[in-house]
Amino acid sequence: MRQARDRFDNGPILQFAPTHRTLRSTNLFAQDEFSLTPALRATAGLRLEHNAYSGTELLPSLRLAWEHAAGAMLWAAASRTVRAPARIDRDLRLVDPASNGQRYLIAGGPDMQSEVARVLELGYRAQPASTVSYAIALFYSDYERLRTLEPQAGGAVFRNLGHGRARGVEAWGSWQPMRGWRLFAGAVLQDIDTGVALSSLDASARAGLATNDPRSYWQLRSSHELGAGLSADLLLRGVARLPQPAVPGYHELDVRLAWQAGPGVELALAGRNLLHARHPEFGEAGLRQLAERHVFASATLRF
Repeated sequence: MRQARDRFDNGPILQFAPTHRTLRSTNLFAQDEFSLTPALRATAGLRLEHNAYSGTELLPSLRLAWEHAAGAMLWAAASRTVRAPARIDRDLRLVDPASNGQRYLIAGGPDMQSEVARVLELGYRAQPASTVSYAIALFYSDYERLRTLEPQAGGAVFRNLGHGRARGVEAWGSWQPMRGWRLFAGAVLQDIDTGVALSSLDASARAGLATNDPRSYWQLRSSHELGAGLSADLLLRGVARLPQPAVPGYHELDVRLAWQAGPGVELALAGRNLLHARHPEFGEAGLRQLAERHVFASATLRF
């Protein structure tokens, strides 16, 4: 069981009602793994979670794993998960400053329930040699009761009139071409669609509900032991553009050179975002912060 107490001193605009609240959450989890055949095993689990806003949530999961050959496995999984309401979903009050405290712009919804995701996964991983391993996974998530902002007399309140789905593929692999040098690669391709119920009046959600995810992102990493306590790590990464608000895609390089000067002593020189002086990663144009190129040194002493 977890218990949290908070107190909020209301201002003229940002307020919570009530200002004091004690939130308790409990969970109970049971899981069992059993063999269906010598090569096929199943894992079934059930989590019961209870929270102060939506009560008890049932979160089942089922996984199957088939080791059809040495070092190779095909697996599948199905699960249900939720995002329980938080204080902001139920208790927030954003007061209209022009109303002398009589109206609000945004308010928590007293009927806000948990957002729900049902997730299906299918994957394959293998290690055909001691120096090579790889994995690939397909995923599909169905979302319901997503949060929307519904206008009504006196302001707008949060409700659960959104829905969506995400589907895609994730892959990664590693290769050790020689002693002391390992290469890693990974990528995600995904498609995310969201919408709202016909009864929803959330106009902004009809263009895309509170999501701003890239259709793809990837990374390549090299980890090299150079000898004499020296090591070098390089990370090349790329992220596709974000749709709403629009942010251009980017690719960047991070580098770290470290020297193990003695037992428990490490000196390092590192650089981040070395390919560009600066680039945006999220946020509205004109308001977003930019990730900048920077280089720094560090010393670590471990006892």
